[in-house]
Amino acid sequence: MLACQTIITGVIFLGLSSVLSSPLFPRSISSFLPSLFFCAPLTQQIDYSNVPVVLVLLLLACQALTPSQVIEAMAGDANLQPYAIIILFFALAYLCVSLDITGCFDYISVKAIKRTSSSRTKLFFLIIGLSSALTVVTSNDIVILTITPIICSFTRFIKIDPYPFLYAEFFVANVWSMALFIGNPTNIIVGEAYSIGFLEYSAWMILPTIAAGVTTIVSLYVLFFKDIAPQIHTEIDLDENTFLKDKKGAIFGGVCMGTCLVVLMCSSLIPIPLWTICVIFAGLMLMKDIHNDYHLLLKVPGSEVYEMEEEFETRGRSRRSLTTSMSEDSLYEEHIPIRTISAQNSILNRLSTTSTWAVIARLPWKILPFVFCIFIIVYDLQVFGWTHEIAKLLASVISSAQTPETEIITATFLIGSLSTFMCNVLNNQPMTILFTGILRDYSLSSFSIHTTRGMLFSLIIGSNLGANFTLIGALAGIMWNALLEQRNLSVSYLQFLKYGCLVMTQVVVVTLATLSLELIVHRHFF
Repeated sequence: MLACQTIITGVIFLGLSSVLSSPLFPRSISSFLPSLFFCAPLTQQIDYSNVPVVLVLLLLACQALTPSQVIEAMAGDANLQPYAIIILFFALAYLCVSLDITGCFDYISVKAIKRTSSSRTKLFFLIIGLSSALTVVTSNDIVILTITPIICSFTRFIKIDPYPFLYAEFFVANVWSMALFIGNPTNIIVGEAYSIGFLEYSAWMILPTIAAGVTTIVSLYVLFFKDIAPQIHTEIDLDENTFLKDKKGAIFGGVCMGTCLVVLMCSSLIPIPLWTICVIFAGLMLMKDIHNDYHLLLKVPGSEVYEMEEEFETRGRSRRSLTTSMSEDSLYEEHIPIRTISAQNSILNRLSTTSTWAVIARLPWKILPFVFCIFIIVYDLQVFGWTHEIAKLLASVISSAQTPETEIITATFLIGSLSTFMCNVLNNQPMTILFTGILRDYSLSSFSIHTTRGMLFSLIIGSNLGANFTLIGALAGIMWNALLEQRNLSVSYLQFLKYGCLVMTQVVVVTLATLSLELIVHRHFF
């Protein structure tokens, strides 16, 4: 009976996820709640983070999931600990957001854009290069949140079509995010599940990423050639220094981020988990932010720290007032507000944009319940045999290959194609968690190490490249579209799908072919 309930809930999971991810689905559910139970209509905003929570509650309600299984799913096992993935992701996110909030990335972006002179083509390739480089050292989400507003601003200023630059930035960010372990949360999920080291990951993924990057750039150039050919007739007059809000913080953050990447690269020589390394460096950034906040609070009237300082200053003035006349004292008291109102407002504005709380507020907290609940749902599917049945089906297809080489090619293209497609049904993070659970099934454990690697790394490829086919393929697409809507720019679902298919179809094929060739060569010569 329970197995039947699990199957029904699994079907609901797939159907509800795809419906709620659709841009046609309403963003509130007030109409579903009977008004007679409430004094006023109750409105609950629907987004990607709510769906897994609702499904977990549904599983609990139909007794297809127990509270003890929820705890087991969150604890994980020796190979996959959901809490470690979450901690690692948020530690890296804190590092990146804290560095971004100093204005470091804006400064680099504007300084680079000013060098393009009047050539749209140079500007186009500069955006591609800048987005690619920043994605490699940070993550695709950070690049999209940082570069997208800058593109919207300067294209409006110089009166050119922003869409070729926006598509270029988005596509290359989701391509080059494959290069390093930290480029995308989906990389971390697969890497942690299979204990793939930082350098081992890059050793296998660097060639497929380069192949994907070059193919994407060529495809984008061919697609938008007519739009980027004309010259720019308006000079880009922007002062990059106005974008750098905290120079010392940017230097400290850059050193901290760079050192963290170096230590992660050497992690195979250090008996410390990756998430612990990231937490240490995130802790350093946190201490830097708290230190900055403390000194800012010293300057903000009304704060407890300021009041303490003011008390000492008042006592000193009281002693001095004994030796001064009443008129002089009145004149002195009239000037007690040492800083002007404009200066106070400036400090308060700076505090709101560079403080610890500002960084914490920008962290993607919605991912927390989202990822944990997806892990719980996948665990439930494993308990009742869903993932095993899917794994057996995949194993039967892969084992039909006649030679080791065709087995590698079949496994790579099968998992890569399926994961790319399922990104746009489930979104890339739940898809990755689901497929990671499937690939860990014992039905797929009998294949050679090269075939297994083909499945793992093609899953990573699908989870990254699949985000470029539709707006709902990844959280990055949802954020990117929201940023455009805030600036009165619009990209329809079908328009994005058209460009995604035109650019990414050949990219997926070339990338999977490169990975397959890499594995076959390694099998024969190493």
